[in-house]
Amino acid sequence: MTSTEDIAGVKFRAYNAATARVAELAGMVPTQIEAAELKQALATGVVSSFISSGSTGVDEKVWEDLTHFYDAKAWLPRNSIFVNNDAFSALSDEAKTCLTTEAAAAEARGSARAAELAGGFLKTLADNGMSVTEPSGALADDLSAIGATMTAEWLDNAGDDGAAIVDAFKMK
Repeated sequence: MTSTEDIAGVKFRAYNAATARVAELAGMVPTQIEAAELKQALATGVVSSFISSGSTGVDEKVWEDLTHFYDAKAWLPRNSIFVNNDAFSALSDEAKTCLTTEAAAAEARGSARAAELAGGFLKTLADNGMSVTEPSGALADDLSAIGATMTAEWLDNAGDDGAAIVDAFKMK
């Protein structure tokens, strides 16, 4: 598969509105399948593709039904600490510094561990015979365009608060 043109009409496992929209924008046929039904849906041809992390691929032993995994890095775990703004503002400067320093350290540890696990999952897929590759340039561009479309659609509904969230995320 080198672009979304290659997957037009393919039955794609959708499990929510967002994954169904990905399928629609890619020209695939979204098919509602819950996680517990995925293995059977693959084995019987109800679906022949889905978007997921390597973790789900390993858990479901997808190498028994599929041959290719494209590491689009669509599922990247984020490790964050949330705190109530009023509570944070009430802290001493020393406590704020301690909290933000430790939060940054926890984020770094969590991100490193997530990357380590993701690499292990990809190795397991490959060790079991799957072709594990990065998407081609054209496919990556197609996926980015889908993401941009979905972001724009979301921003149309989310308004200024949503725009502030997206802008803050882009600055990271």
